[in-house]
Amino acid sequence: MKPTLSELYRGEIKPKSEKNENDEKARLLSNNIDKYYTILWNKLDDDGKQILCKLQDYFSEYTLINNEDAFAKGFSLAVKMITEAISE
Repeated sequence: MKPTLSELYRGEIKPKSEKNENDEKARLLSNNIDKYYTILWNKLDDDGKQILCKLQDYFSEYTLINNEDAFAKGFSLAVKMITEAISE
C-alpha cells in the first residue's frame, strides 16, 4: 500500500486540523454567529426557542451533507486530473 494512503487510513493525516489562511476569518465568523445566536435566543419565548433549535438541527444536517458532497466532488476531480496527467 502507498505510504500516503496508509497514513490517511490510520488517521495520521488530518486535513481538517491543518491551519490555513481562512482560520482567522472562520474564527471571527464563528464568534459573530455565537453572539447573534445568544442575542436571538434571549429574545425568544419557549416556542421560538424550540423552532430555533429545530432550525439549527436542520441546518447542521444540511451542512454535513453539503460538505460531504463537496469533498467527494473535489476528490473525484483531483483523481481525474491526476489520471489525465499520467496518461499524457
